Amino acid sequence: KPWRGDNPPPPAKKVEADPFARGKGPDKLVLEELEDPLIETVLKPGSLLYMPAGFPHTTDTIEGGSSETSIHLTIGIDTHIWGLTYAFMRQCALQRAGQKTFFGDKQDTSLPPEHYQLMHQPLPLGFMAGELISAG
Repeated sequence: KPWRGDNPPPPAKKVEADPFARGKGPDKLVLEELEDPLIETVLKPGSLLYMPAGFPHTTDTIEGGSSETSIHLTIGIDTHIWGLTYAFMRQCALQRAGQKTFFGDKQDTSLPPEHYQLMHQPLPLGFMAGELISAG
């Protein structure tokens, strides 16, 4: 099955959209909005491809027609939906302190793409372990 994976489009291009869900549901994302693909590959049965959240990707059955059934399984761990990102920790800390959570007067989607990606990286595994260990 052929796969194409792309860099995420800059969040500032469509600030009202969830950058991690571009091209899903009602949000339309056309190939012309994307740069050259990061990867174009054909996966064989039993192969695995990791696509991080927010990286648009497409797949199709191989041209020329095949009588074989083609399926794939997607397993998603949506850390941004569950608030397991640096951005969400920042937002919670500022809210608890009674401060504004915006960057200046803008949402974080106005940040340069490389900064936005850093803010929305998943928190490290076990980031609360110290608190759990000291409580036990």
